[in-house]
Amino acid sequence: MTSEELARQLRVRLADSEDLSFSNAEILQYVNDGCKDLAMAGVFQEKRYVSFLHGECPLDCYWPTEKFVINVFRVDWVDEYNRQTVQLHFAPLAEHPALNSAWSTGTPRMWTLWGDTLYIDVSGPIALNIWYTYSPGDLLSISDTIPLSPKWTPGLLAYCEYRCRAAEGDPDAAAALAEYNAVKTTAQQVNAAILTGAA
Repeated sequence: MTSEELARQLRVRLADSEDLSFSNAEILQYVNDGCKDLAMAGVFQEKRYVSFLHGECPLDCYWPTEKFVINVFRVDWVDEYNRQTVQLHFAPLAEHPALNSAWSTGTPRMWTLWGDTLYIDVSGPIALNIWYTYSPGDLLSISDTIPLSPKWTPGLLAYCEYRCRAAEGDPDAAAALAEYNAVKTTAQQVNAAILTGAA
């Protein structure tokens, strides 16, 4: 769905299809704000293949500037010679070993995260599949496609309705906010079960 398509649906809900009280620019800002808020519920999910050296993967170097990694949930080592993958174990930073020349190459065993850098326990070169959630960068045009699964777009629509009604002091803003929060809570529960196995 594009922001323009969402804007049309929003104006129907607001009974605003003729006088256009809210401009496309205002609605686009609400769409961007809503996407950032929904991102905290883990609704933007991807897997990315990366290859790098030295056992360190700065996330901001391997992702496009319009995406901001929120959390890494799984890391698989890619053995390109044998064409297989091995899931690596996560190690809390305090337990993650420093690189040791005795095993600085070969098959990695674990990974950890500090700041915006992912660390593994070999020096590389290395190839990984990284599973993560992210927050999208701002859409720049009302014609841009919203990078959101259709199952969560009703929540984004409710968020935008809430922002519009709240801006006008409309008492129905509370109902739109409640609708949005219900969708966001559902998203948090569904994605917690997917990402961590805990409902």
